[in-house]
Amino acid sequence: MSNGSNFGVRLDHLHAEAVCRGIGERMRDSMDKNLSEAPETLRGLYARLSELDAERAPSIVPSAQPARRKAMLKQRFIAKNC
Repeated sequence: MSNGSNFGVRLDHLHAEAVCRGIGERMRDSMDKNLSEAPETLRGLYARLSELDAERAPSIVPSAQPARRKAMLKQRFIAKNC
């Protein structure tokens, strides 16, 4: 039985993230038009959000360095033992 808060809908991580992005985009569009009417606290949070959007996020792609090292060690092992 559903607890009423999620209406029985289950989203995987990717879809939940897409929904959050979509809501954020709509909120941004709405706030751009009405920001002068918003409370100071909300304007400050909106400014911080803009700052965070401008920052470069760290890469989630692992470095290729360990793979290169492994390949180099493998070549040395083969060269020594052949």
